[in-house]
Amino acid sequence: MNPGDTERQQWIADMRDLLDVLEANPELPLPTVGRHTFSPVNLGFFDTKRKDDRRAQLARAVRALRGGFTKDYSGNVMKLDGTFGSLHLRLMVPREQVCERRVLGVRPQTVEIPDPAAAVPKKKVTYDAEVVEWSCPPLLAATESEAVSA
Repeated sequence: MNPGDTERQQWIADMRDLLDVLEANPELPLPTVGRHTFSPVNLGFFDTKRKDDRRAQLARAVRALRGGFTKDYSGNVMKLDGTFGSLHLRLMVPREQVCERRVLGVRPQTVEIPDPAAAVPKKKVTYDAEVVEWSCPPLLAATESEAVSA
């Protein structure tokens, strides 16, 4: 590769080289990534330098990957799981970039925390925890009239 090539171009070239080696050497085992649902090929949309709309970006990705994806939420991450041929794919994005977080209210919550100044090492503390709801519109509409199944 030329010194001016980007990290992305280098990664793609390396993957092509790996595929060529696998094709030329059938005795080599296939990588597990992408072959099983427990080890999907992960595409993370976490680049903070990109300023375009994440939902539009995901819509373009879903269209390019020609797949039906299912949504899943785990903590602060939204995941879209699907397939590309025989490969299992997972698109991941910070939830707050594609969904709207609404605080519905607060409720008291009690937790035990360490208290190094006390003879008893822990003390109970009560605080107001936010009760939140996430509103995720029909996902991946690049424009108001263009919705993508996901």
